Amino acid sequence: MKRVRSWSQGQGQSGSLLTAAPKKLFEDLVKDLRRSVTGDEERSVRQMARDTVVRELKKPDVLRKKDIFAFCLGVFGIMITEYVMLIHPTLLWVWYCALMPPLLLARFLLYRKKKMQYFMIDFCYLMQLLLCVELLAYPSDALFKLNFMFSQGPLAIAVIAWRNSLVFHSLDRVTSCFIHIFPMLVTYTQRWSLGRGSEEISGWLCWCSAGVYLAWQVAYLFETEVLSKKKFSDDAALQSSLRYMSLHGEHIPVVKLVRKVLIALRVLDGSYKFNPGDMRTKLIMVLGQALFTLVCTIPTILLYQYQHLHTAYIIYVLVMSVWNGATYYFEVFAGGYEHRKLRHSTASAASSAGSDHSGSAAGVSPPGFTMLDSPPLRKQASPSLRRRDRHRVSEAAKR
Repeated sequence: MKRVRSWSQGQGQSGSLLTAAPKKLFEDLVKDLRRSVTGDEERSVRQMARDTVVRELKKPDVLRKKDIFAFCLGVFGIMITEYVMLIHPTLLWVWYCALMPPLLLARFLLYRKKKMQYFMIDFCYLMQLLLCVELLAYPSDALFKLNFMFSQGPLAIAVIAWRNSLVFHSLDRVTSCFIHIFPMLVTYTQRWSLGRGSEEISGWLCWCSAGVYLAWQVAYLFETEVLSKKKFSDDAALQSSLRYMSLHGEHIPVVKLVRKVLIALRVLDGSYKFNPGDMRTKLIMVLGQALFTLVCTIPTILLYQYQHLHTAYIIYVLVMSVWNGATYYFEVFAGGYEHRKLRHSTASAASSAGSDHSGSAAGVSPPGFTMLDSPPLRKQASPSLRRRDRHRVSEAAKR
């Protein structure tokens, strides 16, 4: 027995050696390949290719071409939507169902990279799901009326309240506009072109809409405050709409209005600042959003009754989205372009003054700088900044 056991042990050791030898050979070959391709045996070829692609995508020329491509897509999307809306309004829902999935997929990938994926559990995304269910699977009259109230109410007014802007070169902004505007257009064509929903919106249906919103709010808080609580506490960069509004409320008109009202009612002290970790802040945000949804839903009862009023309302929302986009281009985009020209003028004047004064242009953009790299993408260059740049130009010219 001892001989048999020793023989079996020897066979096992020789077998492990036989299997370990090819594995060691394979690891050596992989390291040699990595060393010859990447220059580092610990860096994989896949990682090098990924870093190369990311580096190329961040180049100014590539960024500019991406913006041009996004601009063309935005314009063509608007043209197709206008054609379908005016010539074949009964088919607008088909265009919506074909357009939304790739836009939402692109947004999810982009937001996950920026740690903003929890934005996609907001109420407006639930609205997209409910509308797709009604269009493709369950064409119920009650569900249509619910979608009508939500899309014509809080989603449409959010374009005005949150200043959704039709900026064609920004895929993110165009997607935000489409998410809030398309359900409004689809339910409009359903109501007045397809003749859906002949009866009035009843009181019990209003209570049903409140129940749907309440169910979403409970599910949202359960996800962010219970299931993903540890993720938010461990990662300060992880964002949700509630955390974002709490941290950046001073830049959001609706949040600023809520704060002023609460201070006027002496609910809040003037020195109080919203904090995403404070229960009082969470309560204010939740109740404020619920009140916003309720107030915005009430006028949809009239829109459901009168087509001309409904048409004027939709035109107003569309005009506001275009106005916000024009404001962005002429105040933010053009401001950044003017700021870039001033910085380049400073660089030219400083370099012509001689190498002794070249250090005075420390803030000058490097070669290949484009407006996409300019800080004032969201904020127009301040007058004091422009005066300082002009002063640098004149001082460099005197030298």
